[in-house]
Formats: sequence, C-alpha cells, structure tokens
Amino acid sequence: MKNGKAKKFARLVLVVGVIAVLGFRVSIEVVRAEQITLKYSAGTGFTPQDAIPESAAHWQRMFDKFAKEYPNIKLEYEALPGDPRTINTKMMVMAQAGNAPDVATVDAQYVGIMVANGLLRPLDDLWSVEERTDWAQQAVEVATYDGEIFGVPMYQAVRALYYRTDLLKDAGYTKGPETWHELITMGTKLTIPNKRWGVIFPAQTGIFAWLVYIGMVWGFEAKFVDETTKAPVFFQGENRIANIRVMNFLSDLVNEYKIAPPGVISLTDETMIPMIATDEAAMWMTSSSRYMQIKKIRPDMPPNLMAGKLPMPKPYVGRVAIGDWYETIMTQDPKKIEAAWKLITFLWSPESMGQWCAAAGRIPTRRSALEHAEIFRTEPIWTGFFDMASVGGHKRSTTAYDSIMQDALTGGLQRVIMGKISAEQAIDEAEEMVVAEWKRLSQK
Repeated sequence: MKNGKAKKFARLVLVVGVIAVLGFRVSIEVVRAEQITLKYSAGTGFTPQDAIPESAAHWQRMFDKFAKEYPNIKLEYEALPGDPRTINTKMMVMAQAGNAPDVATVDAQYVGIMVANGLLRPLDDLWSVEERTDWAQQAVEVATYDGEIFGVPMYQAVRALYYRTDLLKDAGYTKGPETWHELITMGTKLTIPNKRWGVIFPAQTGIFAWLVYIGMVWGFEAKFVDETTKAPVFFQGENRIANIRVMNFLSDLVNEYKIAPPGVISLTDETMIPMIATDEAAMWMTSSSRYMQIKKIRPDMPPNLMAGKLPMPKPYVGRVAIGDWYETIMTQDPKKIEAAWKLITFLWSPESMGQWCAAAGRIPTRRSALEHAEIFRTEPIWTGFFDMASVGGHKRSTTAYDSIMQDALTGGLQRVIMGKISAEQAIDEAEEMVVAEWKRLSQK
C-alpha cells in the first residue's frame, strides 16, 4: 500500500516537474520573442559622437542606462553628420528605400514634409494631454498637423545678436544695439579695416540665414504663409514690403555701411565660429546653441559676452523662431512603437533634458528640466535667451514646401548682397518658385 502511494507520488512529482520544465522553456521562448531591435537615426549632436565632450558623454551615459533598464530592447543608433537638410534628406531616402529608422530626430522644417509623405506616426495615443502640460506649448504645436502631434520637441534655440561687452565699452557703449540705426552706428565705430568687422551674420543659402531672416521679417508682423489655407503669402502687400526691407538692410550692412564683410554670403553658423574666436567680429547674429561652442574655444570670452534680440527699427521688435529638433516615430510595428516611446520618454525625462541642455547649451522645452541645470541660473546670458524664447517667440511654419521657400528667399538674399538682383526681383523670383511647389503639392 505504501509502495503504491509512493509510486503515485513519484509520478505526480515527475508530471509537475515536466510541466515546470516545459513552462520554463515556454517562458524563455516568450522572452526571446520579446527581444526588440530598435533603429535610431539622429544628428551627430544627439549621440555619443557629438563634438561637445560633455554632450557626447551625456548621450553615452543615457544609452548605457537605457540598455540596463530595458535589456529586451537592443538600441542600434546611427549618427548622421551635416546640417538639417543633409540629415533629414538622408532619412527620407532611407525611408523610400524601405530602410527607415524606427525612431528619428527631425528638424522642425522637415516634420511637415515627412508627414505629407506619410513617413511619421502620430503620437497622440502615446503622449497624454496631462504629460504634455510640462512642455512648451508653442513648440508642440509646430509638430502638429490636422490636429495630430507628430514630434516631441527636444530643445529650443533662439537667434540672437551676440555682442562683446568689452569692445562696446571701449567704444563708449554700455549696452548692445536694439535698433537698426544703433546697429549701424555701433558697427561703424567698432569696425577696424583689415582687422575687425562691426557685425557678421550667415547669408549662405539655407537654414542658418533663414532663421536670422525670418526673425526680422516677423518683427514687422509680416507673414510667410496663410495660417488657414497654408498658401504662401510672403509676396503680398505688407508681407512683401517687410521682405524687401530686410533684404535691403542686410545688403546695406555689407555694401553701403561696410560694417559686415562681403564674405557673409558664404557664412553659416559653423563657419562664423573661427572669426569669432580670432576677434574678427565685435557682434554676430547666430543661435543660442552656439554659446557653448564659443565658450569651449574661447573660455575667456563669456564674461564679456551678452546677447539680445535681433535689432529692428522702432517700434518693431525682432522675433525668434519656435521649434527646433523633434523626436519622431517612423515605424508602424506595434511592438517597436511601444519600445520607441520608451526610448523617447527615457531620453527626454526632466533630468536628462536638463543635464543635456546644460552640457550642450540648449534651452529646455520642459519646465521641470530647469531644476536639473544650474548653468541657467548662474550665467546671465541665459536670462536673455529665455526671455527671447518665452516673450518674443513665433511659431515656425509647418508647410511641406518650407524648404523650397527657405532656399528661394535666402538664395535671393544672397544675390541681392552680391549686387546681382534687386530685392524686388528676389521676391518675384521666390514667388514663382514657391507658388509652383505649393500648387504641385496641393494636387497630390
């Protein structure tokens, strides 16, 4: 009797053991099935390959932490060098070839183009209204199309007029220029032939010249695009007058007042840095995001450096473009979408955003991120940057023809500075190019 019970018990133990083993094997297979490889394409500045050591170190830390926190998600990142156009064009080519990344950093200007081509996934079902309240609303709206959100704003930057307070003081000034007249007057006094220019700015065709240019045109309360119909209107009425005034003013800085070099037509934010580092300019128009780069090259300069809004004639005030780079999701795979959102929320938590923005010199788009960045409270220049972002901001256009309009108008500005065409001709030529593209896209 006892032997029978023992045998039954042994058989029961065996069955339970087999079930346990099988269950264990099944659980292993489930875990294996849940392993996800996530492709992440980002501009070099948002990866461990960034040229700013502190920024590169931050991304390496975050990628390592993400791997530990989410061991079932294998992150494969690709660092894309170049300007926004180069980076985003490559992403679109990859997508058209069927090799799109799952997650991608996209410049504000290209979010609209990618949405129009069906390359981005809406984020509304992932990003709750409550969570979004911590973010700069205008920046979120830039990536919103037909009521759907397609990007998470990574940071903010503003176009400003930097000026050397030590040089201005030597020339008898206690503050930077706020009007066109003041810029011309100060620039004239600060210019030293064959040694130093009063002011420099980017005028090479493309995004860097565009962001300075639109800040001044917006300063006149002019529009480039009709907000309702999304039709181009920069060539109409007061909008046309504002564009002509800005083109002529920037050209006059070079050709009439001679306080800016003819070489501005080949300058970008990046190529201005060597001139700034070697004291070849007393003032310059560029992004707040260049501050840390300047600080790295010339650590002695920040105490004598301040920045203000782009100068405008009274009573107008220069505006800054709201909207920079965005995290977007390109994959349509449900499991990868979930993993992609985990990555985005991890990389742009308040702590991570605050730490990175402090390291890279960017303005956080989350209010709670400010608690994690002491630099914004200790260096005076940041007060000006924040004021510009919060008070003088203007939402960037989100049309699919933005890049064409950018090239048409900055290309026209470049030719006006070179003396090849008038500002009026530049606007007429830009109208022809942009309207043709708008009509083409409208027929899709």
